[in-house]
Amino acid sequence: MRRRKSNSYVLKNILTISLILGIAFGIYNFKNMLSFNPQEIVDGAILKKKNFKAEIKEVTSPKYKIKSWLMEDKTNPIISINFMFDNIGSAYDNNTKVGLANLVAAVITEGTKNKTSDELDLEMERKAISISFDADKTSFSGSLLTTKKNKKRAFEILGKFIKDPRLDIDDIERVKLQFIAGIKKQEESPYFLANQKLNKELFGEHPYSRVGIGKIESIKNISKADIANFVSKKLVKENLIIGVSGDITPEEISSYLDRVFGELKFKQRHKTLPKPKFEIENKQINMKKNFPQNVVMFAGKSVKRTHKDFYPLYIANYILGGGSFSSRLVNKVREKNGLVYSIATYLGIEKYAPMFNGYFATTEDNFENAKNITLKEIKKIAKNGITKKELQNAKAFLIGSFNLRFSSISDISSMLVAMQYHELGIDFLEKRNDMVKNIKLDEVNEAIKTHIKSDELLFVKVGNN
Repeated sequence: MRRRKSNSYVLKNILTISLILGIAFGIYNFKNMLSFNPQEIVDGAILKKKNFKAEIKEVTSPKYKIKSWLMEDKTNPIISINFMFDNIGSAYDNNTKVGLANLVAAVITEGTKNKTSDELDLEMERKAISISFDADKTSFSGSLLTTKKNKKRAFEILGKFIKDPRLDIDDIERVKLQFIAGIKKQEESPYFLANQKLNKELFGEHPYSRVGIGKIESIKNISKADIANFVSKKLVKENLIIGVSGDITPEEISSYLDRVFGELKFKQRHKTLPKPKFEIENKQINMKKNFPQNVVMFAGKSVKRTHKDFYPLYIANYILGGGSFSSRLVNKVREKNGLVYSIATYLGIEKYAPMFNGYFATTEDNFENAKNITLKEIKKIAKNGITKKELQNAKAFLIGSFNLRFSSISDISSMLVAMQYHELGIDFLEKRNDMVKNIKLDEVNEAIKTHIKSDELLFVKVGNN
């Protein structure tokens, strides 16, 4: 396990849209698509039988009363911690210094006051310690993965990164140059350009429309003092969420929580971010760029993660466009008509801007047909709903594949943070499959009629139009 270098964060932001699209886009490019049966993998997986009942504990540190959720697992001598500072992501950056949160995530691991980045890289590699940070629209997050043997040193280094990073000016300037190169590289990605235009149309001047990595001028405006102030004033205990998994006891982790996070300030005078208010206009925006294919993204409104209709829509989306090979859109637009290279839909679960999103990639000649069939399928599912057989198949896959998300302890600690962030409850992992299992056909079809609107979709096309 190695600590990721700063340029990995640059690449991560350059390819943000690739993360949004997820695994599906890569899968679509396999030639023998129809020969693959995902249900066979689910049925044969050992993780399918994992039981989460009564495994998660809430742990409170003795001195500073810092809370975390812990899933103790002694299968392997490995420990993972994920944590999030909410309400300090890129949307909270100053207008003239957009990119600050992401820049901090990149430079915070460039050494500590008494050790350079190269010295720490070598030590962490030898001791199998991996520490990384990241920023999204609304939060700043971090993770630690280490062996039980080296946990003391791992938590010590993590604490120094958070409370006492080196912030050498040469390191900062080097990473800024990487960011600037990354910003220029973004212009070569049709997916990035389409996503950027979509967000601008949806959110206007609201900070949600920003590109998290920033712009060249805003990166140049960021100083060492800006980075130091972010670390000292924004990384506070008030908005801290922590998830831990692996071979560590409640007593051990509670002690380390005090050592790593205890000395942080409790509150910050943070900028208040207005909730985005947006109306989706049914239209298509074309961006002419010299790319070999057209990339098309579309978006409509959806519901929050805790909304009663979330799981009915989750099932509906799987059937429409989220179920990779088995989805209606793949079947109609790609397999039967051969109009697209890839097509999918997904539910965006941003707390204050939940969206129904989709994308496809095609040639200019095939675009109109691809779009028309896509809209026809969306109208069809909105009008007629899904069938009982489709519901049964979707449930079987979504229930059977759920445990496969947790193939590593890092997946589990990350989920523990997400459960707290979305207020799903400490017993969510135990209840989740029953929640899917108990969804009825009429609930799904009613949710579709209520929330999936084919005449309330914004399309953005980037390519040779």
